[in-house]
Amino acid sequence: MQIHSSQSKPITWTRPSTDVGIVKLRQSLLEVDWSIVYRPLLDVNIASSVIVGTLSQLINEHLPLKKCNNDQPQIAPWFSKELRQFRDTLSAVKIVSEVTKDPVDINTLRRLKTDYNKLINETKKKAYDSYIERVSSVSKGAWRLINHERNKKQHITGSAISSDKFNLHFTSLPESVVKNLPPVAGTPGEYMSSSPSPAGSFFLYPQR
Repeated sequence: MQIHSSQSKPITWTRPSTDVGIVKLRQSLLEVDWSIVYRPLLDVNIASSVIVGTLSQLINEHLPLKKCNNDQPQIAPWFSKELRQFRDTLSAVKIVSEVTKDPVDINTLRRLKTDYNKLINETKKKAYDSYIERVSSVSKGAWRLINHERNKKQHITGSAISSDKFNLHFTSLPESVVKNLPPVAGTPGEYMSSSPSPAGSFFLYPQR
């Protein structure tokens, strides 16, 4: 997202989706009191506004927007097409070696793993060296690379919230809403027959 001003340079904003922020967002969503959207006579527009407003507030709280520095080059993705192809080959050889248990296949897998890791290190080093050459401050650029690697390797463990529990909460939401709807007398056909017919009609023609 960019914000333009006649007196300043365009400002670019990004929303980093960190593991910590996602876990906190899930926790907050589970703690929200959603009973207001279960009210039988609540207008659907109000209910949707409550849901969207709550989600927006929690997303901005746990996954806030951050301003990008347009004066500094961005860290380009270094995982190349060659590495993807190598990874696919390595996965195929691994499957074969697990099935055959052949020492030749196992040795081939080990050799390919060594070559794959070597290629990763060389490709990453080349990309990061190129980035350092393009930044205005070597020390700041180096710290950006360090933080970039630290953020990628950061994992959250021991969370009390499982993805299944999180999904179950929202997949069961429609069923809960339906159960709380007031009883309706009559069938859908009777309701349609008692509804007034529209005063006019319209037709859709295929575009020529």
